[in-house]
Amino acid sequence: YDIHFKYCGNINDDGVGLYRSSYAVGNQIEWMAVSQLRPVHARRMFPCFDEPSFRAVFSLNIIHHPEYKVISNMPIQNIGRYRDELLLTTFDDTPPIPAFLVAVVISKMDQVDGLAGFSSLATPDKLQSMIYSAEIGPKLAAAMQNYIGLQYPLNKTHQIALPRLIPVAMENWGLYNYREEFILYLEGESPTLQKQTAARFAGHEICHAWMGNMVSLGWWDYLWMSEVYAMYYEYNIPHMVDPCWRMNEQLVIDLHQEGLLMDSMPVEPLTTSVLTPTEISNKFGGVTYTKGPAILRMAIHVLEEINFLKGFQQLLIDYAYKSIPNPETMWTYLEKYKTQQLPASLKDIMSLWTTTSGYPVVNVVVQPHRILLSQMKFSLENDMQDFQPWWIPLTFTTGRECNFEITKPKDWFKPQKMHEINLSVDEGDWILFNIRSVGFYRVNYNKNNWNNLINQLNKNCTKFPAVNRAQLIDDSFNLARAGKLDYNTALTLASYLIHETDFIPWKAAINAFYFLDNVLLNSSLRSILKAYIKDLVNNVYLAIGFEEKECDGHVDKINREQIVKLGCESGHHHCIENAKRFISSLISGYQPKISPDVYETVMCSAVYYGGKREWEYVLSLYESAASRRKSFYLSILGCSNDPDIIRSYITDTLEALTTEQWMERFRAFSNRKENVNFMLQILYEKYYSIVAKINKKNFVNLLKTMENFFTTEEQLKKITELESNNITGISDIRVKLQKTIQWLNKNLPQLSLFFNNDRTYQLVFSN
Repeated sequence: YDIHFKYCGNINDDGVGLYRSSYAVGNQIEWMAVSQLRPVHARRMFPCFDEPSFRAVFSLNIIHHPEYKVISNMPIQNIGRYRDELLLTTFDDTPPIPAFLVAVVISKMDQVDGLAGFSSLATPDKLQSMIYSAEIGPKLAAAMQNYIGLQYPLNKTHQIALPRLIPVAMENWGLYNYREEFILYLEGESPTLQKQTAARFAGHEICHAWMGNMVSLGWWDYLWMSEVYAMYYEYNIPHMVDPCWRMNEQLVIDLHQEGLLMDSMPVEPLTTSVLTPTEISNKFGGVTYTKGPAILRMAIHVLEEINFLKGFQQLLIDYAYKSIPNPETMWTYLEKYKTQQLPASLKDIMSLWTTTSGYPVVNVVVQPHRILLSQMKFSLENDMQDFQPWWIPLTFTTGRECNFEITKPKDWFKPQKMHEINLSVDEGDWILFNIRSVGFYRVNYNKNNWNNLINQLNKNCTKFPAVNRAQLIDDSFNLARAGKLDYNTALTLASYLIHETDFIPWKAAINAFYFLDNVLLNSSLRSILKAYIKDLVNNVYLAIGFEEKECDGHVDKINREQIVKLGCESGHHHCIENAKRFISSLISGYQPKISPDVYETVMCSAVYYGGKREWEYVLSLYESAASRRKSFYLSILGCSNDPDIIRSYITDTLEALTTEQWMERFRAFSNRKENVNFMLQILYEKYYSIVAKINKKNFVNLLKTMENFFTTEEQLKKITELESNNITGISDIRVKLQKTIQWLNKNLPQLSLFFNNDRTYQLVFSN
């Protein structure tokens, strides 16, 4: 049967279905229509079976005014007159695709063309910042095509930077939508990290062309099946294009370690049953995008990549333009070409990682002639854990062997409490588990082995690969945070960083220090922590330098960005004085050369350590800046902690600004942790007028921008009083603060013991 519908739909302002958006060109507002149909919003654009397992061929014909351009999933077949003043644009038929992949954009945006059918669009003032996406897109598609041995399934690809998009990006068939901040990059203005971000996000959506689009899901319960590949190759496709970026190692920090952190708190498993639109939408975030790709990486190393790739390729061939019904089917395909017998089927091994939340910590006790292992669920919030076992692939090496190249399992820890390995470790030697962090678990050692690992780090840290040095930092600090290891061990281990220059371990260390700096924000220990960090960062700060060098590679520039920022935030004299000199030169009319990688840090430090003169100068830059730079300078204005400035710029402008403008200003200042007490006081004192302006939901959202910085009983008192106004969401903030206060009461004594013990401190740095 053929069924024909006549229907009417609205172009809405909700950001889903077919919605309208706008941008400014000079003093003129330009409007555009954009579709956002994933996961369950196709039904708001046209009648359909709005489920991922249903596919159809879509024929799109769009009537529009001549001054607008229309792009969709497929190439344009024809543009003809419709009546007198309109155009009718007809597109080629799509292949069979799910309804959520249908896409339309009607706009006056400009376009820059790349190779191999790639084109990039943006608002006129940002078009130059889309040239890079037009260049890198075809390279990423070609790299992925060569890797999996299957042709890129699209004959044209539009990439568009949108001023308003609810998801950060969307992989519509042949039309990839991005929030502007995740795809724009302008050489000489944008930091190097933004170049990497643009390549990552382009790689993510390009990977979806194969897995997620050509092959899709049976149902949203298994969203992770699509996203794990896109997230994994978001890092590994750029790594194929330019291995010097070391994206395969950055994945360990950004996804693996972030996933370990997320999954150590109360979260749902990767696979959960979802039915309602809200439940489905909530799947898009969290561990799906961190733990998911980390356990895929673990499975790849279990199988060995060449064997995994054969199974993955066969999966894509057999399910092209179809839906994979469930994870069991996927795991069965992936292990088809394994060359080594596993202790159980891959689906049985991996199901424990996807259907349950959390992950194990492997406790290692080195004894004469044997290694005793135990496993338990790791948690940052619950001391009493029910026993929950996993199949754990074990990789390890010793100081004598020192082989970090073999990442397939040497042994398996079955789903049981205890395991024993017959192995002798020489006295004074170390053993290290989880080579290159390929397993999604933490490792804790007996005291003697921790000391031997620390000795090796201080003697010659490069004996361990950079990712394993990062692993030792991340594991030790999180074990200490959970009460499974004393902070003296973690902080003593991190003291080897005085010799470290590689950006991967430093990235892990900065994350570890960030937590301590937050919880000690209102403690007298914070100044000692900052002095400790300043001592550690000094050597690498001086080595990498404040200014860019001609010989700098990509990772040198990224390292400079994080090291200079850490130096300034920890109070490094050289960094602060450079920032003051730089802004003084600007105010005097000079334009000293500076790398985009450190510009934000330098300007923020100049405002923070400066006064009204420096702040007003940045205000003048903000007021005269192009629209694409407004938010950048606003964030720098927020670096001030001067109460008079904050009061005049925030409190006194509540009535004069729109809701969005005022909230953006508030967030600029509340993102600076030193401002937390003053910003909370504003919300507390002006509660009724602020809620009348922005509503209760937005009020809670502003509180949430500061929740990681709340640490005191006085703050708890204010938040408890605000909660009495029956605002949904404040109770979560209160509970989190209560847990922080409990944690501080438990852990401050041992932190104080380390930082206030002059002998310990001197011994650490004498190494």
